[in-house]
Amino acid sequence: MDLTAVYEQDGEWVMGYIVEIPGVNTQGRTLDECRDNLQDALTEFIAARREQAAAADRTYRIAEERTRLQHRRPGLPYLRRLPASS
Repeated sequence: MDLTAVYEQDGEWVMGYIVEIPGVNTQGRTLDECRDNLQDALTEFIAARREQAAAADRTYRIAEERTRLQHRRPGLPYLRRLPASS
């Protein structure tokens, strides 16, 4: 899955965020530091969401499957179900 990272200079700081996932943002003193911090923020965000999903009430859940976001044409993403792992 490709995501869009945006970096903006704000005084002495570089601010970064992932366009497609609100809440995944960070800062750094340099662009490289901000890139590293943004990767960490994304990794932590995904781990936290997985923990929340594991702890969620599953009363109404009818399916849970691994998927991959792919693009048929630019701007038109779709989800593809991944094969079940053994």
